[in-house]
Amino acid sequence: MTHGSPLTRRKLLAAIGGVGLLAAGPRAVGAMGHDPAFTQYTYAQSTGPNLRVAWYERYNGTLAEESNRFTDGPPLTNDSDSFNASGDAGRFVDVTGPDAVAAGPVLSIPNAQPGDEGLLLIGLRAEDADARAWLSIEASEFAENSLVEPERAEGDTTTDDTATDAGELQHYVDVECWYDTGRLGVGGCNGRRDFSEEAVVAAGTLAEVSDALSGGVPLTFGLVDDPCIDAGAQRCLALRWRIDPSVANVIQSDSARLDIAFAATACDETTNPFGGGE
Repeated sequence: MTHGSPLTRRKLLAAIGGVGLLAAGPRAVGAMGHDPAFTQYTYAQSTGPNLRVAWYERYNGTLAEESNRFTDGPPLTNDSDSFNASGDAGRFVDVTGPDAVAAGPVLSIPNAQPGDEGLLLIGLRAEDADARAWLSIEASEFAENSLVEPERAEGDTTTDDTATDAGELQHYVDVECWYDTGRLGVGGCNGRRDFSEEAVVAAGTLAEVSDALSGGVPLTFGLVDDPCIDAGAQRCLALRWRIDPSVANVIQSDSARLDIAFAATACDETTNPFGGGE
């Protein structure tokens, strides 16, 4: 069963933060003078399944962040042995309990360019009781951030940052999200999608993936008959984003925010804690 509102009862596990994307001109010029601002949320809940989180991120092939630094452990790497060792050593970050850590944004990219790409690996570990995990990915705060001359030259005429769909960045960031479980449970958590690994949602633009996942979906990890995470076990998701090198100046100065949140319910609970339809 669920235990109260997801907005008051730790159902929303948003402490892993959000991924901020900002496209601008060449890195030496044209970038905004500050990183996008993000807010962390951790909600207290007295009962119900407990979920811990670990993450590993790369930006253009270079390590950008890994969660073991919050627990003074050896650096987390993109392989299942590393995630398993981190979980077994109790280094997955507590984002739900009384000692929850406000871990900060997962990844902030203040000046993404055509040709840039990133990878986010997320490990979810059930503590004390089996748990059904839910995921919400929502893109928001789309902004044109003024219309620069290169955008005008590409035919961009958008100037209203108050519009729901302001800017164009969200239509040019390609996103893929899948269950990084490996083949027959071997070789997961590595960020390299095997043909046997199922998609969480069909690959698409940031806007399309947000439309599909913002209302929340249950995570099956490709196991239709047994979607729960056993107590003391963990499973991985991977999210890859990319801006095609052919994208022109139409995205210069545009920005968008991507928020990733998890919820945990008992295994026999089918009510969406995010309030959306399955």
